Amino acid sequence: MKRRAGLGRDRTMNTTAYRVTGTWPAGGRPAVKPTQDKRARDRIARQMAAAGAHVVVEEHLGHGVWGELYEIDGPAEAAARRQAQLDAELAAQTAWHDELAVAEQVRLDDEQHAEVERLMRQAPGAPGRHKGKPACRHVVNGSGIR
Repeated sequence: MKRRAGLGRDRTMNTTAYRVTGTWPAGGRPAVKPTQDKRARDRIARQMAAAGAHVVVEEHLGHGVWGELYEIDGPAEAAARRQAQLDAELAAQTAWHDELAVAEQVRLDDEQHAEVERLMRQAPGAPGRHKGKPACRHVVNGSGIR
């Protein structure tokens, strides 16, 4: 009888393994997600951080040894997002109030301009030595009306 040939599989251990561990502030067991894909590793880490977990991403170094790649502090990022949203809302309200103030100032400037124009206008057909010519022409170097 002829001996059967063994399967030709590669028996070496996978050297590219990652472990994503998420710990929530409320307690309980941490969620551990092993994966071999870098994109899946990063996606899982982002999802856990968005859910409010403190995430530690580790890489397998061989022989049961794990090395930390990076950490994400989910609660701190959520607080930063909330603060940025509040700042944006405050800036929008401030801009709205500023627009109202500018509109009010423009209205006041227009009213003042109309008042000055009314004062500088000569009455039609005014009697006197000027005979319809304007009484004041301009102001020169702050020395008064000539």
